[in-house]
Amino acid sequence: RGFKTLHRTQSMIMVHVASGIESPADIAREMGLTRQNVHHMAKSLIAEGLIEQAMDPKDPRRSVYRLSDAALDIRGAALETLGELEAALGERIGFAEVQQLKRLLGRDWGPEVTGHGELETAVSARPRSAG
Repeated sequence: RGFKTLHRTQSMIMVHVASGIESPADIAREMGLTRQNVHHMAKSLIAEGLIEQAMDPKDPRRSVYRLSDAALDIRGAALETLGELEAALGERIGFAEVQQLKRLLGRDWGPEVTGHGELETAVSARPRSAG
């Protein structure tokens, strides 16, 4: 749709900011990165005019990121595309099934799996199908 392609990390920073996680330290924690890495990746987003850096109103020693007006255009286009994809999926598998899928994916999945060992434990504890 005519928007510049972003690096995956940049896209994820934008997703976090859009969801209300504005502190570089909080974004870094959520993404498993260093605060310095987030700052470095955010510099190009700021230069592109997609996010803005401001002083945290609660703590003037900290900074926060906010979506710029240009990012709101991208967000609108992304939401429109997701709506189109959802409609196409509904045409293929049925709209009731899409709603059920959304309901299932919206459930609490339990604690976050944070390491390979936890993943192996979760997979080994999973019930096996009779297939």
